[in-house]
Amino acid sequence: MLVDAGYTSFEGRDAKRILAAARDAGVARIDYLVATHYHQDHIGGIPQIAALLPVGTYVDHGKNYETIKDVRALVAAYVAQRDTGR
Repeated sequence: MLVDAGYTSFEGRDAKRILAAARDAGVARIDYLVATHYHQDHIGGIPQIAALLPVGTYVDHGKNYETIKDVRALVAAYVAQRDTGR
């Protein structure tokens, strides 16, 4: 289980760190990816990490109630990725 996936920026830094830790632990897939809330430092890296490791099930709190303009694009990218799994 992965809880949140960090930022999308910094040239994929957070996704690369998660991938390295997963490899060190012998993890080849993420069974559950939990998005605690829709801020960029929590969901931004989800599409990047999903491109590196298969994700089985996405868990979140449902509808986005954030009103900050820059979060809408991140949530849209997350939802598009989430919709590829369960």
